[in-house]
Amino acid sequence: MGGDRSVMGDRYMFPTVLMLGESEVYASGFRKLGGQVVDISECKSWDQADLLHVPSISGIRLDDLRQTLIRARSKGMKTSLDPNLEGRWPSDMRALFLESVLPELDRLLLSKEDAGALGGREDPEAAGEFISSCAPKGFILVVKLGRRGALLFDGDRRVRISSFPYFNVKDRIGVGDTFNCTMDFFMQGGKSADESAILASANARASLERYGGTEGQLDREELYSLVDNYDLIERREDGIYEMRLPEVKALFLDMDGLMALSEDLQIEAFNEMMRRKGFANFALSPQEKAFFVGREDREDCLYLKERYGLKEDLEDIVRERKEIYLELVRERGVEPNDGLAEIFDEAKRRGLKILVVTNSPDRDVEVVLESMFRKMGISQPPEEFFDGISTVSKVRRQKPFPDVYILAAQMAGVEPRYCIALEDSESGVRSARAAGIMRVLAVPHEYTQIQDFTEAFAVLENLREAMRFIA
Repeated sequence: MGGDRSVMGDRYMFPTVLMLGESEVYASGFRKLGGQVVDISECKSWDQADLLHVPSISGIRLDDLRQTLIRARSKGMKTSLDPNLEGRWPSDMRALFLESVLPELDRLLLSKEDAGALGGREDPEAAGEFISSCAPKGFILVVKLGRRGALLFDGDRRVRISSFPYFNVKDRIGVGDTFNCTMDFFMQGGKSADESAILASANARASLERYGGTEGQLDREELYSLVDNYDLIERREDGIYEMRLPEVKALFLDMDGLMALSEDLQIEAFNEMMRRKGFANFALSPQEKAFFVGREDREDCLYLKERYGLKEDLEDIVRERKEIYLELVRERGVEPNDGLAEIFDEAKRRGLKILVVTNSPDRDVEVVLESMFRKMGISQPPEEFFDGISTVSKVRRQKPFPDVYILAAQMAGVEPRYCIALEDSESGVRSARAAGIMRVLAVPHEYTQIQDFTEAFAVLENLREAMRFIA
């Protein structure tokens, strides 16, 4: 048996699950939450386990399954099962399962397809009510409905748990098993069925954001942090738990490449500097352009110094590149990104605080924003238009460290859960996420589209798409 610990203010038993059959996703998720997993074929003593889980009944004789469940319960274990038959139930198996297997289960975790087949009813609620009516007292049934959430049947209670809103779906492999292992872990740890199902729904949502089924699974602290980023609306009279994204109170905007179409000028400044140093027709490669975007000038100039053997002092190279860039800004001006004016208007209309969060130093920010405002016809000075401007000059570390976003949240006086950040680079996304902001919207462009935006809440085609998250 596991030891008693305190986690996030709760008392926990860290359970051990005995598995009859293989599910890498279930086992991985259970371990990540803090539990132990033992394969039934390798178990020397059943007394060491708290729970028997069956991840699939495919290929298992139901009489043998029943005897295994009875033995587990005789050892004091709880029992849980997901048939994983994808709705393909022979009629004789259905009847035998309900008569001989169901009475030996504490928890039955069904897909909507398996619920319909086992319950003999197309409607998931009707199927769930029928199955639950056949089960003994204390039995828990969950019907997983995908994007529609889950139905929980606990005796005479029927509860609907909404899914957690998500947008950045990478892979649906194993999402059901992630739900199962989380449900089992927290129920074994002493949480109620309702609480466990909410946490299971959250972990299932997280697993969608990574490839392979296991990469997106969360540990306990990560899971609680995710749940804390949503508002839980409990409607007791309707038996519904609804997860909603909190009201937006602050909008954080990166500058170069997101608000201001200045990346071409940034890249041209590097190219022009190298040409002036004797590298005729010099041009950064597409890979180098993607590498440079979102980083501090010093890092990029150091790369050029080492890669091309520049003799000048690094500080002189940085200074020269900066002067060329500002010359280009003054000569050509900086165009605003398409849709930025509408973003500004909507944010102002809704009373959101708008802040600039950038890796650029103060001097660059002043010149670029003033140039962009002239193009937009905004007469108000940037320092008055925005509710704060968080730059690399004001913090110790640049993106992808969270410093500029932590400072921005302090300037706004708003908790990260109420903020939306818009970024065009991987380093910017990582910076905002590291500061505790979940709703980080990535808007890649030609220089950054090959970067990794896995951590983004959503990846957008263009800036205009951000309106649906703000409005």
